[in-house]
Amino acid sequence: MIVGGLIAAWLVFDNVRRTDPLYGIAGSAASLGLFSVLAWVWLPLMAIGLICYFLMLMSAKPVYVVNR
Repeated sequence: MIVGGLIAAWLVFDNVRRTDPLYGIAGSAASLGLFSVLAWVWLPLMAIGLICYFLMLMSAKPVYVVNR
């Protein structure tokens, strides 16, 4: 949580430093809003992927080495 806050603060600081305060803060707010929406959309997809991965892992058959 702290690391995410520090990254967001650095994003705002860097955007304000590279542009003027109005565009830096507005651009940072737009990009942070977009990133948070994408994170909330990605979370259920990642959970579904992990469930599918574990289901496939449980149904895997053992592999035997023939030529040693």
